[in-house]
Amino acid sequence: MNMGSVIGAGVRVAREQPRAVAIWTAIYIALLLPFGLLILPSLQATMAGNVAGLDPMAAIGHMGGLLLYYIVLMAMLLVLNNAAYRAVLRPRDSRYAYLRVGMDELRILGLGIAVFLVFFLILLLLSIAFGLGGGIGLFGSGTAPSGRGAAWAIVIGVGLYILAVFVSVRLALAFPLTVLRRRIVIGEAWRRSRGNFWALFGAFLVIFLIYSLVSTLLTLITGGGTMATLFSIESMDRSRDMAAISPALLVPQLIASGISGMLWVLLSGCGLAMAARQLSGEDDEELSRIWA
Repeated sequence: MNMGSVIGAGVRVAREQPRAVAIWTAIYIALLLPFGLLILPSLQATMAGNVAGLDPMAAIGHMGGLLLYYIVLMAMLLVLNNAAYRAVLRPRDSRYAYLRVGMDELRILGLGIAVFLVFFLILLLLSIAFGLGGGIGLFGSGTAPSGRGAAWAIVIGVGLYILAVFVSVRLALAFPLTVLRRRIVIGEAWRRSRGNFWALFGAFLVIFLIYSLVSTLLTLITGGGTMATLFSIESMDRSRDMAAISPALLVPQLIASGISGMLWVLLSGCGLAMAARQLSGEDDEELSRIWA
């Protein structure tokens, strides 16, 4: 696997398909902007200490609106990720900026739910098993914690985290391969990633670092007004400072969040699809026949 082409896949797609990437970014930003209007009143009420005085029905309605918003956002992120996969796996099929709502999306949704449930169950069982073992080791035969038990608890926690990262990397190819094969693929993803764990991990570590750097810069550039209001030297009244923030002040920061979020979709989605393309075992002609 060529790590450089995986890391640069998103940049290549942005260069070759700027119109599609611009449409993805506009959609992402359009979905994020309502978030400020939904969440800002609650934050202002919380900071002002007016939570107890809120109308319970109004609070329930507000939470329902947030839940609906998150469902729509997650659905659109799924569609955008699949568009990034298609831009790499099927670059000639660029109609509608690679955006689709069909069986591919349903398969990815089903795969995501299945992976989440299996992953959650495995971690839950391991956590219970190791938690019991760690608890016994922590207290030993008495009631006072022992240093050795605490060390074992730390080792177990780190081990669970490493296991989660390992399984995530080994199964990451399942999503683009599902789009490529037009059927839910799990076993093949595990086989294709065998022997390529460190290459995949290293590529996505670099992608994450690039994303983090750009995202931090965008936040610093566009969030200056909000930070200046919240942490002004002249005022230490945080509730008054929060109340002074208007939705308009948050718009530049929300736009920056949309751009950085779309950057993650672009870099990670295209990079993952490029890795799947390289490790799928088919050349470009065979891939073209699959998508014919």
